Amino acid sequence: MGYSSISQTARDFWPVNTPTELYLYFPDGYVISEILQMAKDHFGDDSDINNIEISAEYIHTSDINYDQYVSCDYTNFIVLKKKA
Repeated sequence: MGYSSISQTARDFWPVNTPTELYLYFPDGYVISEILQMAKDHFGDDSDINNIEISAEYIHTSDINYDQYVSCDYTNFIVLKKKA
């Protein structure tokens, strides 16, 4: 996971893809065929879809040091996780 500082008090966060996790930013949406192709591109062509968990996550990405909830500080992601 990646953090950045935009000021002394405000910090931003953006998830970082790993060999077992893929975060898809969800501004415009995806169709299932695009998601499956991205999974193959990231995890390898031999990856079995039955071994990949697909979920939606609402992640706090902006001004994470503030304790007040502001909806625009969160970002929607589709998350693909390769099962062990």
